[in-house]
This record gives sequence, structure tokens and C-alpha cells, in this order.
Amino acid sequence: MCIKLDLIEGNTLFADGSKLRANASIKNEWTKDRCEKALKKADENIDRIIKECEDMDLEEKDQPSLIRMRKELSIRMP
Repeated sequence: MCIKLDLIEGNTLFADGSKLRANASIKNEWTKDRCEKALKKADENIDRIIKECEDMDLEEKDQPSLIRMRKELSIRMP
């Protein structure tokens, strides 16, 4: 793609020298069951966080806003 976009001429080879440590032990293997458990746990956490936010919204429903606006702006707000 770089050659087609004339970013390089194609006469140079670029190599990435990154080294990553691998860990291919059995306990680090991601099986279908392990993936499903991880996804289930993530979904449960998302549901918990949403519920906490909704509960806080209900608790703060009748409280005044903590945001201060100039008088001219607050008049335009419904």
C-alpha cells in the first residue's frame, strides 16, 4: 500500500525489532469455556455499573444541580 501511495519506493526493507515475551502454558490457554465465563463476568459487571448509575440518578433526582451557570444561560435552559 505504501508503494502504491508513493510513500516509499520499494527498494528498502523495514523490519520491526519488537520482542514480546510469550507464555504458552496450559493455564494461560483460552478455551471456549474460559472465554464464555469471561464474557459472562464482563456482562455482569456492565449490568452492575448501569444499575449503580441508575440508583444514583434516582437518589440525586430532587437535588439541585452542582453546575453553576451564568444567569443568561440558565434562563434558556428548559
